[in-house]
Amino acid sequence: LLYHVDRPQLIKYIPLGERPRPSVDRYARNAAFDTAPAAGLLVTGQEYGSGINVYQYHPDSQTLELLWSPR
Repeated sequence: LLYHVDRPQLIKYIPLGERPRPSVDRYARNAAFDTAPAAGLLVTGQEYGSGINVYQYHPDSQTLELLWSPR
């Protein structure tokens, strides 16, 4: 789910994909997700295994592109 930091309204739903599946069951863990807003990066842990997924956010189209994953 994409929100703006100043507004609680949902902007857009952006799917993260299924292969490899991102870790979505432990949002409370600080290691589940991390961002670098200035660079437009989102990093998630993987649900199965110990790898990470790196996504590039494209603000013009409000989409995510999977850049790297150790599938």
